[in-house]
Amino acid sequence: MRKKELDKIRDEISRLNDLYPMIEILFGVEANLIGLNGEIDVPDSLLYKFDFVALGYHRAVVPKTLKDAWYLSMKNRLNSVSRNFDFELKQTNTFALINALKNNPVHFITHPGAKAQIDIGILAEHANKYEVALEINPRHDIYPLRHEDNSTIAAFRIALGKNAKFVINGDAHSPKKVGCFDNSLKVAAELNIPASQIINAEKL
Repeated sequence: MRKKELDKIRDEISRLNDLYPMIEILFGVEANLIGLNGEIDVPDSLLYKFDFVALGYHRAVVPKTLKDAWYLSMKNRLNSVSRNFDFELKQTNTFALINALKNNPVHFITHPGAKAQIDIGILAEHANKYEVALEINPRHDIYPLRHEDNSTIAAFRIALGKNAKFVINGDAHSPKKVGCFDNSLKVAAELNIPASQIINAEKL
């Protein structure tokens, strides 16, 4: 997306916020992890344009180097079949995400552990350190967190024990899915997460 297009979107959001003062529309972006040292695919020169930056691990990206391609893309693909690299990749993936938190103004991590092995406890500790939330995603029933027992609930319970902050999100991939949080709310309710640990929840 070109800078000119971002400016156009920002202007439109400003117009709509003036038109509908009862709601607040934010301008965000989901950046992809593309390097072991925490590189992301949104350049520094554009990050300031967004109200929030989400960070996600996805396989269908262009890694920064061949080394990054091998460790972040190819090995994770192979491991989804063979599971020969579980421990190694859990460390590699986790610390690549942590490096991204150190080096970029990230607000929350999308579907943590859903697309690749991570150490949810270590990630939660560092996310807390950098004031970054973990997303509770309604699609976890399709892509469960790759925890030892393949349980989203068990993995998030570990993060909750580390006093992690969470964000309830809809992960809408189409306009009609915007605002659909039911599955995310079920996970939060099952874990009994306090509203004080959910960054987009209001205390009742």
